[in-house]
Order: sequence, then structure tokens, then C-alpha cells
Amino acid sequence: MPRTLKILAALLGLGVAAVLVVLLAVRLAEQLGEADEGGPLTARVEESFTGELTQTFVTTGTVRAVRDVQISARVSARIESLPHKEGNDVEAGDLLVKLDASELEAELAEAENQRDARRASLEVERAQLDVLRADRAVAEQRLAQTERERARQQRLADTGDVAASLLEAAELAAAEGRAALDTLDARIAAAERGLEVAGFNIAAAESQIRRVQEQLADTEIRSPIDGTVTALNVEEGEVAVTGTMNNPGTVLLTVADLSALHVVTRIEESDVAAVRPGQPATVRMPAFGERTFRGEVERVALSTDAGSGSAGSGEGGDASTFEARIRLIDTLPQARTGLTAEAEIVAEQFTGVVLVPSQAVLGLAVSDLPEDTVVPPPPEAAGGNAEAAAAPAVRSDIVLVVYVAEGATARATPVRIGPADGRHTVVTAGLDAGAPVVTGPFDTLTALEPGAAITVEAEADGDAPPAGPRP
Repeated sequence: MPRTLKILAALLGLGVAAVLVVLLAVRLAEQLGEADEGGPLTARVEESFTGELTQTFVTTGTVRAVRDVQISARVSARIESLPHKEGNDVEAGDLLVKLDASELEAELAEAENQRDARRASLEVERAQLDVLRADRAVAEQRLAQTERERARQQRLADTGDVAASLLEAAELAAAEGRAALDTLDARIAAAERGLEVAGFNIAAAESQIRRVQEQLADTEIRSPIDGTVTALNVEEGEVAVTGTMNNPGTVLLTVADLSALHVVTRIEESDVAAVRPGQPATVRMPAFGERTFRGEVERVALSTDAGSGSAGSGEGGDASTFEARIRLIDTLPQARTGLTAEAEIVAEQFTGVVLVPSQAVLGLAVSDLPEDTVVPPPPEAAGGNAEAAAAPAVRSDIVLVVYVAEGATARATPVRIGPADGRHTVVTAGLDAGAPVVTGPFDTLTALEPGAAITVEAEADGDAPPAGPRP
């Protein structure tokens, strides 16, 4: 082949190759473009519906008796007898603990002897006071006699019928009588004060006797309530220790009225405003398997320091929880305290509300919505207008939406939501019952954009319809 023909053939081959490369690149670009744009998303659709929603809070705690009494000793003594054992039923006034009273009995005898001795001493002092008062009466009579003699001698001296020495003797006798009377008055006053002190001493002795008698009575500890001995912490022969400021003392036993029980638990600060006395609750206990018991909120503490202990035990908690007590309406098969319990409190029930599956509610940037989408202001900006207050909520630049299936397109619909129960969410504005809402799958929900093309997932034969209220 001539050289010129070879060159032409080579050039022609290169041109064909170049065309093929261009065509391949165009086809690849088209395929990439299709991959970027993607086809219709497969979506699962459920209709929103009108139904009921119950808002609940779940908390854990401990079963306690409504009335339980921890029995401690008021006197320190050896435990002589324990007539009742753990599990025994007792009535108010039954003897629970008998303490050794021998030392107190001896102390009582000594106090009574001291009182009797002081009473005898008081009688002696009263007799001495009577003698002093009798002596004073005699001295008073003598003084009156000497005063009369002094006066007579004074008259005689004034007329010069008596010697001056006789007048002086009469005056001295009168002075001595007055001094003797003053001395007796002082002795009588001292004796009267002595009687007063003796009376105080006797009263103190009688107070001591009453104190010892009360301590003797405390050696017999009786039940203050009808109930059951739920804990017995001591044995016969041990020494019961009384409590002090820094030492609570020995808790000998506990008596509880097991006919009325409640669950002592803690409510989180974020939930406490929704929990009120009278709300129903469902209580479960591991000790009774799947069995449930009816309960009712009895009390919610007004401060966070109403208890002491851990939230898990239901006896106190940190500063972010509040103690609550749930009264058990149903009777336990085997009533006992200290059981761990889980309580589901019905905080509020909503009827006749529009519900959607919770996973259908998504957050979307306002800038991603179509321009013709109306995004009303939040209710606090509505100025009290009822229509504006029911409008979908906008927080910052994020709006809550659900995607409504309109044919083969998903339309982003702004909504305002209310409470949720974990499965469904209340829609308070922006959506009517019966709207076909995109609820999944998860990959579809994360990839959805306003106006995206969707293919509704067909229901399998025999499947229950996806829309409508749940039982």
C-alpha cells in the first residue's frame, strides 16, 4: 500500500475512535445524571386519623406501707423478751418489747426514800417554826409588860418620886425585850424560808419519781397501731440504745399496716407539672410477673427535698426530682413492703384529635419549602388571634412538616403538633384526618424533599390496612 493511503487510513481510524469515545462519554454522563436525579422513591403511606391519645409517664419506686412505725427504745436497757416475731400480726397496745427494769426499779425506790426523808424533815422544821412562834408570843407579852413598867417609872421620875436608877433599869429591860422579839422574828422568817425550800425539795423528789416511773413504763414497748411486724432487728439479750442528736439509736422492729400500700417514687422535674393527685396509674412489679395493679397518684411533693435516698428506691433523690406517692387500689396477693415497682401514670387523655405516626413528623428548613408555602408565625406572635394560634409552629428557621402523598408527589405540609405517646403524635393544626401521610421507610424519610417523586408501596395480601385508629 502506498505511504499516502496508509496515512489516510490511520487518520480515519483515529476519527472513528474519537467519535466512539465521545458517544461513550455522553452515554456515561446521561447514566450518571440519571443516578444523581434518582428515580421515584418507594414510600409507605398511612392516613391520618381521628382518635384518642393517652400521655403517660413511667417511673420506678418502692412499695411502702401507708402507715408504718419504726419502734425504738426510749431507755437504754437489756432486752428481756420479744413476744412477737417477724410476720406476726399485732393490735394496738400489744406488748412488743420487754426491757430489763431492775436498775430503774432500784432508782425509783431510792427516789421515793429521798422524798419520804424530805417530808419528815419538813415536819420537823414545821414543829420548830411553831415553837419559835410560841416563844415570840411570850416575848411579845414580856415586852408589853416591860414597856408598861418603863412608862410608870417615867411618870414617877417626872414628879421626882423615884430614883433615876430605877427608870434606867426599866428602860434597859424594855430595850432587851424589843431585841429579843426582833431576834425571834428573824428566826421565824428563816424557818419559813426553810420550809419553802423543803417544799421545793419535796417537789423535785416527786418529779424525779415521776421521771423514773415513766422510764419504767418505757421498759414495756407496745404497738401504737394495728399491723404486722415487718422487720425484727434485735435479739433477746441485746442492749437497746436510745437515740441522741448524732445517733438515731437502735431501731428494734418495724410495724406496718399492710392493708394500705403505696409506691414511693420520684418524678423528673420536666414531668412534674403534668402529674397531679387523682391521676390513674398502672403498677407492675417483678415479683408478680406480667400482672398489673391499679393505682392512683396520692401526693406529689411541693419541693425537691421532701425525701432522702435514691430515685431508684423511691426514697428521695437529687434536686431535679420530686417525690410522689401512688396509692395501690388493688390488693397484692402477698402484701409486703420493699418491692421494686414500675408505675405508668396517665397524665392526660386526648380524645377526638388528629393523629399521625410519630416518625412521619420531620423538621425542615424554611428555605427548603416552595415559595408558595404559607408558614404562619408561632402562637406567641399571633397576638391572641385564635386562628393564628392554631397555625403550624415555626421555631427559628426550622418548621415541622409531614409529607402528604398527592398522586406520585410528596408535598411538604407544615403542621403544629401536640403531645405524643411514642407511637403517635397529635396534630393540632395544618392537617385534617384522612390525609395520606408518608411514614417510611427510614431511607425514604431521610431522602425526601418537597415535591419529590414517590411510588406508594403496595400492601401485601392479608395485611391490615395501615391507616385508622389503633386498638
